[in-house]
Formats: sequence, C-alpha cells, structure tokens
Amino acid sequence: MEGTLPDGTPVPAAEELPLGAIVGAVVIVDCMPLEIVDAISSGKIKVKHDKDHTILDSPKGEFLFPRDPDFRRRVKAIADDPFTCGPECILLESPIEFEKPIPFSGQVGLFNVDEKKLGLSAGDRKRLEKMLKPFG
Repeated sequence: MEGTLPDGTPVPAAEELPLGAIVGAVVIVDCMPLEIVDAISSGKIKVKHDKDHTILDSPKGEFLFPRDPDFRRRVKAIADDPFTCGPECILLESPIEFEKPIPFSGQVGLFNVDEKKLGLSAGDRKRLEKMLKPFG
C-alpha cells in the first residue's frame, strides 16, 4: 500500500493499479463549475427556493432553475471533497467495485459502455442493477 485517502481508504502503489480495465461503476449526480461552488460556499451567491424554482441570487442577477431541494447538499459535497478541482466538478455517488478488473480499451473523457458486452459476474450484475434501480 502506498498511503491512505483523507477518509482512511487505503491507496495502492501505482504499479498495483490495473490498467486498460473497467474496475467499477458510479452514478454521475451533477456537474457544475468550481467558480459557482466557490461563490455559493463563500456566500457571494445565495441559494433560495420558491414553490417551483431553485434560485441562485448573485451580484449579476437571479438565475432560476426547476426546483431542486437537493441542490445545497450537492454543492456542499463538492465543496467539502479534498479532491475537488475545476474548472468543472463532477459529483459521483454510489460507487461499486467489480469483483475483478474487466479488460477494456477506454477513451478520453466520459463514454458509454454496453454492460451486456462486459461479461459481468452474477454478483457484479446484481450490485450494478441495485445501483441503477432508482433511475428506471
């Protein structure tokens, strides 16, 4: 082991990490500019809600979005993460680690994977289905 993350999770040495493989799955919950996260965290932008909207009240005016009661929690999760960096911050949740790395040639950035072609184990498939169930 190389060290530990701030939450105590052990970090393997670089030469122990699998390359050219899918090692698990996550749910992409949100993506927002670090500039906005910092402005909300510092109080330069206020977050308000009315019956139908989440409102960002900034020096440049008010910006309305469909009502999102979970917005503050997501901003806080991004702001509190020691690995947050910009310019865009992607919030990931519900990670699962596959039983063994699945060889796969990836791509730069985010890309879709046809799970049927991965040859997931029964246990991995069950955990993936449970993770994705809230999304239909």
